[in-house]
Amino acid sequence: MIIFGVDPGTILTGFGIINFQKNQLRYVNSGIIKPNPKELLSIKLKQIYLELDLQIKKYNPDVFCIETAFYGKNVQSAMKIGYVRGISMLVASINDVVTYEYSPR
Repeated sequence: MIIFGVDPGTILTGFGIINFQKNQLRYVNSGIIKPNPKELLSIKLKQIYLELDLQIKKYNPDVFCIETAFYGKNVQSAMKIGYVRGISMLVASINDVVTYEYSPR
């Protein structure tokens, strides 16, 4: 089973891919998506979407895992992370990959 995990963020979005077979985990790949901080939010979201789509198509995961939303003091930051979570789940859904949400802990 190939598992694709995402740590969403507008400044940095991290991803990791592991393969779980015969009760063993094997590292496959990981990386970060770092949009240009000077770009509009809509352009940043597009870049994150396109890169996640590319990685999903490349590795063809069985499941997609993402952190659940958390509440912070800065409402604007929480909303932006929510946007990244939304497009991340959308790209997984469009590629027919089942999504599971997990606590950041």
